[in-house]
Amino acid sequence: MKTWLKRLVGVAVVVQAGVAWAGESPWTLRLGVSYRDFDDVDFKGGEFRNWGTQNNTVGPYGVQNATTAPGLSFPDPSPVILDYVRSSGSSEEVDNSDKFAPIIGFRYDLTPECKLGLGVVGNLQYYRLDIGAGTMSGTAVAPGGFSVEQYQHWPIDASPGTLTPGAPLVGPAMPGTTFSARNQLDMDLYVLDIGLDVRATVDRVNFTLAAGPTLTIADAESSQKQQASWEEQGGSPGVGLPAGSYTDKSSDSDTDFLLGAYAALGVTLDVTTSWSVGVEYRYDYVSEDAGTRQAELDLSGSSGILRVGYRF
Repeated sequence: MKTWLKRLVGVAVVVQAGVAWAGESPWTLRLGVSYRDFDDVDFKGGEFRNWGTQNNTVGPYGVQNATTAPGLSFPDPSPVILDYVRSSGSSEEVDNSDKFAPIIGFRYDLTPECKLGLGVVGNLQYYRLDIGAGTMSGTAVAPGGFSVEQYQHWPIDASPGTLTPGAPLVGPAMPGTTFSARNQLDMDLYVLDIGLDVRATVDRVNFTLAAGPTLTIADAESSQKQQASWEEQGGSPGVGLPAGSYTDKSSDSDTDFLLGAYAALGVTLDVTTSWSVGVEYRYDYVSEDAGTRQAELDLSGSSGILRVGYRF
């Protein structure tokens, strides 16, 4: 977690607690746990290196990273068949353990003596999400969650080491290339809100309706790892493009400040004049998705809250 973000959260906690201690009967300090039903994480597809150069006469070409360097030997008239691979992306569920968050909040009763009352409420929630998608793998013959195009290139007699622009391969797929991709997203999620609630009291039972604006801070880091290997391309053994492999890992990070709104329905039981327990259903709307260029998460959704309160 970034240092400035730690300080911001610390200030928010102090303010929440300090507000609750600031007076007597109107103030209630509330602590609890929230369970939020997040949507699936959308991991974006990734292009394996040199995608889209099949019509470029200066290379490099394909996953195999063939170039037009004069030092390469492509024996005429043997063709070189190169693969162009792209992962199609995937969706991954958020683990149930990551859907729980501690919640600290307060309520200030604007009409303490009324059976139908109005109050100001505020909350801070913290979620830690760790989502790792399983490794996707495929081959040129059975690509699985990938798209594969094969292009046939021919050496140019007048320019040793140079390939012609590729032509799409006609006929069955050629074996020899394997590939895989793995995605990861880590996110620290802070949800701050302040709003108004309407409370109807019947004996010791309180029915509440609350709503207000929210600020969601999403600090996200993602990574994508790609691997590929291929057999020798073109010519007899030891001549042409040799067999090889490569591994590439890219990462991205971003911090989003997202505005939104929430609405909540709850029931609270006054155990004593000071202590209470309650449950709440809440729906959050967040204006935009959070994440990075490699992964996104829709933060709008429902949650359930269980908490205790202490009234001063």
